[in-house]
Amino acid sequence: MLNRDACFAAFRNNNWVAIKGPNLEGKWPGQTGANAHSFARFDDPAYSVRSFIELIRHYQDRHNTRSAAEIMKRYSPPGDCSGAPSVRLHGGAQALAE
Repeated sequence: MLNRDACFAAFRNNNWVAIKGPNLEGKWPGQTGANAHSFARFDDPAYSVRSFIELIRHYQDRHNTRSAAEIMKRYSPPGDCSGAPSVRLHGGAQALAE
């Protein structure tokens, strides 16, 4: 079950994909800050989607992730307590690969 407060925080922060900052000091384009759990806050939700696409491209280029299962396993790994939507709620990335 998704955490209701985390869902509302995503909308309040214009961060529809629950993306965190790229590193401790960096910012995504359009990022105006972060909450206590390091989730980025954006001026507009479009910036969060743009950042997510940039992150996925990074995964493909540097980590050779090609399938949705590989991408989701890297984006929200088992044991990640971020509250981000995750395939582990539905049986994990392995279930996607089957």
